[in-house]
Amino acid sequence: MKKLIFFDIDGTLRSNEKKTIGRQTQKLINQLAQNPNVTLGIATGRNYGRLDVLKGIRHLFKYWVLSNGALTMIEDKIIDEVEFSQQIILKIQKEMEKIGALMHLYSLEHIFEVPTSKNNFHNMSDFENVKQVALTKDFYLQNKIYQISLLYQKDSQKTQIKNFLAKNKELKAYFWEGGYIDLMYQQIDKSYGIKKIKKLFPNHQLICMGDGPNDLEMLKLADIAITMGNTKIEELKEISNLITPHIDEDRIYDFFKQSNLI
Repeated sequence: MKKLIFFDIDGTLRSNEKKTIGRQTQKLINQLAQNPNVTLGIATGRNYGRLDVLKGIRHLFKYWVLSNGALTMIEDKIIDEVEFSQQIILKIQKEMEKIGALMHLYSLEHIFEVPTSKNNFHNMSDFENVKQVALTKDFYLQNKIYQISLLYQKDSQKTQIKNFLAKNKELKAYFWEGGYIDLMYQQIDKSYGIKKIKKLFPNHQLICMGDGPNDLEMLKLADIAITMGNTKIEELKEISNLITPHIDEDRIYDFFKQSNLI
């Protein structure tokens, strides 16, 4: 049977702890890419400008679901995009200024930071080359924003953000460890983008593999859902057909072999 396989990046292909892609993972992707009955895709919260972490295997992927589903691309061509409106960005920004949370805006290539006057943030190690911006008319004319991240440091801020989201039903959030929140429009997630690609391969078996809160919808969509053994989200394990070893054991190729997926 022909297969369409979508992989998450962080915590799935790439170790969050080691900041590397394991040898078995590289071997797996290279072998799958050589199979004419297998089509490979990436589904990630990263934007197009942050795909360099894939290094030596990036060229083996043709289909891209980026910014948690807001951007869908074939090679370097955008085939579907859902951007945040200026009105909702300003609404979120005003509320985050009151709360003292930091706001990051993701375009195709860049991450922009909207500063807050209330806090100095220390949980910034994962964000390099972030550009500070003011939300001017020119900014909106020059940049499409596909994803918003919020950074907070206190539990009280998290509670305030949850209260804000409860009043704004058009938004949904993925909560991460370390005080990060990804904001998306309610209808947008990785499965939204994957469906755009799946239409091109109606007879392919869909396999999806991930570990994070933003992988739930795509795993529910998949014919075969694979959750990483390193996930801390029990719901992902409950809905999955297969669970891999921990990513840092570097046994993903062996797992695919034993599961008759290669």
